[in-house]
Amino acid sequence: MTKDVLNRLSFRAYFENATLYDEDGNEYTKSFYLYDIAIYKDRDCGISRKDLENQLEEQGFSKKEIECIEDYEFDCYDGSWESQWFWFVPSVIEQCTGLKDKNGRPIFEGDIIKKPYNDFYEYSIHVISWEDGAYTTKRCLAMKNKKSGELKDCSNGGFCFSSHVTQDLANSFEVIGNVHKNAE
Repeated sequence: MTKDVLNRLSFRAYFENATLYDEDGNEYTKSFYLYDIAIYKDRDCGISRKDLENQLEEQGFSKKEIECIEDYEFDCYDGSWESQWFWFVPSVIEQCTGLKDKNGRPIFEGDIIKKPYNDFYEYSIHVISWEDGAYTTKRCLAMKNKKSGELKDCSNGGFCFSSHVTQDLANSFEVIGNVHKNAE
């Protein structure tokens, strides 16, 4: 992410299984995120060619893969391949909460965070979601027992304190993944 995402409303787009082709023409898929996208009506999104190429390069995509994504996954603004603006419809759009974790990393809806818990549990792991008119940590995935070191699975429900997320709380969070790339 090259810009400070907290100066304005900021969104990221997730692409699940973009279609790519290797040197021999064999099809394969890769998933990726794009940050600081423009959002229009009907979930149409836009991004500049420069931002698209820079972000994909940062995520380890080769020049050939980037060209393939531009050719097959995105529509050019003016219909020409040389266009400097691309339109697309991602799998998922997630909004930045406007908060940062203890490492200064922006927190987005769909992020998985680790937060200190209490005297019995060392930490709990949650998904950031929009519920009840605010960003929350309602969806608890696991808690680590301090004494036994056991990681208790809470993904099917169970007790776990949740709250509306404020910057004071977020200062103790650590973003450790997101629901798309770390579904397990």
